[in-house]
Amino acid sequence: MGDKGARSRELCRKFCVYYKPGKNEDLSCLGFLVAEALFAKRGYPVFSQGAGRAADDEELLVETVCLRCPFHPGDCDYILKEGDAPPCGGFLALSALLRTETVTMDEIRDVLDRVF
Repeated sequence: MGDKGARSRELCRKFCVYYKPGKNEDLSCLGFLVAEALFAKRGYPVFSQGAGRAADDEELLVETVCLRCPFHPGDCDYILKEGDAPPCGGFLALSALLRTETVTMDEIRDVLDRVF
């Protein structure tokens, strides 16, 4: 996929159960925005089918990313239902990147500190 918008939609389609094509595409979770910033720096990764969640890093992702996300206070089902709902696509994408060691938690923190 050539353009950023198409890559972004593909990321949402692949990872996010909350993504609705044609809905307000200006709304993005913080995990997605961090992933996009990382991709801008190093290129768009190829996600393999085996790239699942990084269970060891989930609590750190919640503390590092989710607590800063604008959806966190009242619109994040994953947080509101204490993990009984699926996380957003941005969370899942970052988790997959951590699991495959494509990025580190320090790189995620760096993007958050620089950009957000």
